[in-house]
Amino acid sequence: MAAISLFSLITIAAVWLYFETFSSIVATWNFDGYSHGFIVVPICIYLVWREGRRLSSTEITPSFLGVIALLGLSALWWLADNVGIQVVRQFAVVSMLPMVVLAIFGTSFANIIRFALAYLLFAVPFGEFLIPYLI
Repeated sequence: MAAISLFSLITIAAVWLYFETFSSIVATWNFDGYSHGFIVVPICIYLVWREGRRLSSTEITPSFLGVIALLGLSALWWLADNVGIQVVRQFAVVSMLPMVVLAIFGTSFANIIRFALAYLLFAVPFGEFLIPYLI
């Protein structure tokens, strides 16, 4: 239960710290080509909930690898913010959430929900350059 509280606290802090980036993601979802972003997060939550029994029986062993990845993603976000590359900022901030899971719950826990964690990246609005080829 302490791990879930810590995860919630860190997630809230990340949204607060990177609020501008998260709000730019949500603002982009309002455009026609990116409106799928509104259902990505609920789908990820469902995919995690579906694995509830396996997750509850999994031992929680925090991973230092997740902390290192968080530091690297924070540095990437900072660099992208200074250079002004919005999509890199968005990918970095969304990638932080799976790394928080890895850092707090560990590799065995993250492995069970790896698809849901990877699917979360579809929340990032990118790929406008592909639209003419897909049409």
